[in-house]
Amino acid sequence: MKILVVHNLHRTGSASGDDQVFKNETKLLQQKGIEVIPYTVINDKFDQAGAVGKILMTLGMMWSFENYKKIEELIKREKPDIMHVHTFFPLLSPSILYAAKKYQVKVVATLHDTRFICPCATSLRNGKICNLCGDGKYFRMVKYGCFKNSRFMSLVVATIFKYHRIKKSFYKQIDKYICLNDEQIELLENIGFDKEKIVKKYNFVSDAGLSVAEIPKNYTLPEHFAVFYGRIGEEKGIRILQKVWDTIEDIPPRSDGRGTIRRRV
Repeated sequence: MKILVVHNLHRTGSASGDDQVFKNETKLLQQKGIEVIPYTVINDKFDQAGAVGKILMTLGMMWSFENYKKIEELIKREKPDIMHVHTFFPLLSPSILYAAKKYQVKVVATLHDTRFICPCATSLRNGKICNLCGDGKYFRMVKYGCFKNSRFMSLVVATIFKYHRIKKSFYKQIDKYICLNDEQIELLENIGFDKEKIVKKYNFVSDAGLSVAEIPKNYTLPEHFAVFYGRIGEEKGIRILQKVWDTIEDIPPRSDGRGTIRRRV
């Protein structure tokens, strides 16, 4: 079997979860003897572009002719059995789904977040759960400045997702959705995604092989403790975790990670 694995990496130095899953799963597939053709772009390209380049790439977020062409060329040359998409936003764009479908390549998408429901991918507004845009009325984002607290950027993103909602890109161009939990599956089913095309698969981490004897002697820990290991952002629920642990006296929490609210927790 040959799999074309496609992913929009975040930024150099980022430890984003979907980047790590992409790398781990690609490595695992290769270890199991499956031929993998990786195709990636990275958001550094946008950061390093000039004003004109940024405008062109912003337009390309709706439909990237560049990535459509490159995926098309890869498919014609490599003839993969499956295209597995991790993250397409912002630079790859949904155009890559159409490139695969043009050549009858089956498309599998791992949904690392709730972007098909909430274009911001966080399902949060003002620190509270919000999935209202599941109804397709994305332009409410402009009123609230949902995307990076910017009404203009919210308008751009809302327009992109409205266009692809009308075209039903995420409904018709993907053959199988890999979800991470039951809540995500329920959200998708509630807005009309075919439940027969949805499967649940948890992420994994490799065994580091570190034994207790290898832990440095000067590294002291309490007898009982709990660890939060991940990106420290509002959407991860770290503040809820803090409130819960305020009620637990004998099991102190420890956190390890980086994020937008790291200095406030």
